[in-house]
Amino acid sequence: DALAGAPGVYTADWAETSAGRDFDIAMSNTWVLLEQANAAYPRHAQFRCTLALVWPDGHQQVYEGMVAGQVVWPPRGVMGHGFDPIFLPNGHGRTFAEMEEKDKNRVSHRANAFSQMIKDCFT
Repeated sequence: DALAGAPGVYTADWAETSAGRDFDIAMSNTWVLLEQANAAYPRHAQFRCTLALVWPDGHQQVYEGMVAGQVVWPPRGVMGHGFDPIFLPNGHGRTFAEMEEKDKNRVSHRANAFSQMIKDCFT
């Protein structure tokens, strides 16, 4: 939140290097920016997912999933991908990178968006 929504949809771009994507660098750079901004603790953050379903007749449905949490440092865990090692979802004692995949998938932003879509379209 202290970075005005950044990196947002550009998260992968923040990891780009001449040798390919490096999320360790992206996470470090994010932490440096939070420090430079003198961001208050806890450092609130959100993971978001947007699913867009477009039917052949042009009808569109959009589903947004969100999980709130905070940025923690140093990174914790080796599972997951991207910024998972520094994202601690609210109400949990483990970062996404410390959670087993099945546990993360129950509470993630993607799970939230997909369950909305399934409920709306398939039940």
